[in-house]
Amino acid sequence: MILPVFYFKQMVLVMSPPSEYIKHKIALKEHLNQELNPDEKKFIRENIQEIQKLKAIDRKQEKQKKFEKEKHLHLMYKKKVAKGPNPLSVKKANRDAEADEAEEHEDDGKKKRRKRAGRRRRDDKEDRKNAENAADHVGS
Repeated sequence: MILPVFYFKQMVLVMSPPSEYIKHKIALKEHLNQELNPDEKKFIRENIQEIQKLKAIDRKQEKQKKFEKEKHLHLMYKKKVAKGPNPLSVKKANRDAEADEAEEHEDDGKKKRRKRAGRRRRDDKEDRKNAENAADHVGS
């Protein structure tokens, strides 16, 4: 049995490190504990096929568990999907020459004029005045 040596050094409890001889004995004892005894070796030789089958089943189960964990992780985030080109950076499609000609023939070379917004307002004011005057004349 190995007993560690404790001592106080400046009011601190210190454990002395084991000697090389004790370290060697501990390593030898651990090595002997890891080896199989003759009965275990005989059992393994007789049942090696069953052991291999069980190991294969265990490996499959471990792979399945690992796959399930990875699958769960992949479901946690969405993959970014390509959204398409920026419409401002894409060239406009060339229009057919026939379509251009058809538009020109529809206009017959005349430009359309737009009414000015100010004129419309004046027209509205005049219409109101005329309506008021007509109402005054009808009422009198």
